[in-house]
Formats: sequence, structure tokens, C-alpha cells
Amino acid sequence: MTATDTAAEFLAALWPDGIEPDEVLSLSSQVPGAQGVATEHYPDTDGAADAADEIEGRHVWLNVATRKAGTTGRGGAADCARLPALWADLDIEHPGAHKGGATFPTEADALAALDACPAYPQIVVRTGYGLSAWWLLADPIAAD
Repeated sequence: MTATDTAAEFLAALWPDGIEPDEVLSLSSQVPGAQGVATEHYPDTDGAADAADEIEGRHVWLNVATRKAGTTGRGGAADCARLPALWADLDIEHPGAHKGGATFPTEADALAALDACPAYPQIVVRTGYGLSAWWLLADPIAAD
């Protein structure tokens, strides 16, 4: 498993060769309990990592696919450019989160599910309300 303790290490693991000039990385954030999501776009991993480190008091997440330059807001499927990994969100029961119901009662249960996978993910992120598992691709693939 890849050890990533900072946003810069995480993004470098996903994009070791950086992103293409016609792409951006998108970070979304939300004030806990509030409606609405803010999304900002960054032309490189360093800018996205710096921004992630500076955002306080908000839930922050990386939109998995790079977006085509010029994308506004979170964008949609047509705005996605490339994927660096396959990923899965494993929601864990938590008061006030996952109003539709969580998949796993505890983190141990979520980790056991990952243990049962034929290939363990290279990166597992504790998201606050669950786990995000990442299986890195040798080369990014087109998101279409």
C-alpha cells in the first residue's frame, strides 16, 4: 500500500507524471451540514495540494477524473478527461451522515471487505465518514 500523509503525496501517487496541459484537477468542498458545494480547478498537482491544505472547516474531496480545461462547477460526464485509478467509497455508519444508509457498520467491516478483494488497493483514505479505496492504474485512461 502507498503511504500518503499529505495532499501533495496523495496527488503525486495518482498523477506521478502530472496532468496534461488541457486538463485541470477539481477540488470540491462543503461546509459540514450545509447545502451546496464549491468547486475550484487547478492546472497542476502542486496548486491543488496547496489549496487542499489551506481549506479549513469544510469537507474537501478530489473529483476523481481530471476535468477538461474550462470546466465550470463540478462539471458532468462530458467534462471528464482521464482517470488515474479505479476507486470505491465505503460508507461507514455515522450519526448525521449517509442519510440513505451506510454500507458498513464499522471501519473494521469496511477493511474486511477490502481484504476480500482479489487485489488490495494501493491507497486507502479515511474520509471521516468512511474509506475511499484507490487501485492505481499504470497509465491513466480516458474517462469516456
